[in-house]
Amino acid sequence: MLGTNKVSIARLASDPVAGWRLESGSVAISDSTFEKVDFVAQSLAVMVKVSRELLADSINVNGALETALAQALALEVDRVCLFGTGVAPQPRGITLASGIQSVSVGGANGGQLTNYAPLIQGLQKLSEANAEPATALVMAPRTKFGLAGLIDTSNQPLNAPAIVAAVPQLDTNAVPVNMTKGTATNATKIILGDFSQMMLGVRQELQLEIDRSRFIDTLDVAFVAHLRFDVQFAHNEAFCVIDGIIP
Repeated sequence: MLGTNKVSIARLASDPVAGWRLESGSVAISDSTFEKVDFVAQSLAVMVKVSRELLADSINVNGALETALAQALALEVDRVCLFGTGVAPQPRGITLASGIQSVSVGGANGGQLTNYAPLIQGLQKLSEANAEPATALVMAPRTKFGLAGLIDTSNQPLNAPAIVAAVPQLDTNAVPVNMTKGTATNATKIILGDFSQMMLGVRQELQLEIDRSRFIDTLDVAFVAHLRFDVQFAHNEAFCVIDGIIP
């Protein structure tokens, strides 16, 4: 929880390097390994209006409204944590953060996932950056079920190697499948990494408010859901983006 709308924390910028020393010799000084990162709380909100007649006549409308509003904000939080532009008032997500690693599928115009090699390459990059093992592979549903449908040369299911199978596959519609990669306009990405290194700085938790006067001329009632937060990353090299995946 952020105490103010702007909070600074220290983030690992590079691993310290230890050096050998003779007896009574000086200790080697490593370059600075930490940098300052600022959380700047941004506001996310949505408003819907409902007729008073529906509120009066429906037995489940209040619960349905709360669920719908919470899900709408949750989906956008997911999206911005992955793909946020960083142009105020939108936080910057993993895919546009500096220092994030990447693996390209296919050539300049992308390519199909025909095996698990790109995922293995991404996991290798994390290991080479001294990152902790990946905690998730985040992808669009199209990609998840495409991987599940891979077959070998004898048309048998292509089982994922153990190093890939050990990482949970999470799918969300927050990952678009209409990105541009060269001439392709149906590309998507997989984000893999140690998601414990993703930090959400929450200034105000999800709140739901009711305004009965805004639409008094039509006797509609406004329901507003809002929260304030920012996202930063403790170790950028703990993430890798698999880019250019087309169906």
